[in-house]
Amino acid sequence: MLVSAAAEKWGVGAASCRARNGEVSHTPSGRRLKYGALVEAAAKLPVPKPESVALKPHSEFKLIGTPAKRSIFPAR
Repeated sequence: MLVSAAAEKWGVGAASCRARNGEVSHTPSGRRLKYGALVEAAAKLPVPKPESVALKPHSEFKLIGTPAKRSIFPAR
């Protein structure tokens, strides 16, 4: 929905936009917007059906399957 909001704002296709590292970018034009700047517009878009959302392949996962740093001190 963030990608769709950015694409709509820029007047480009959503397929040419990419979301990563807290921002949506449009590589051909070099435009970028932080997620926070897109939240309001994205919230007004219809929620897509789960079966229509394409998930990225496992080879692109950065956090899933990696060891998590754990604190030795208890949370307060």
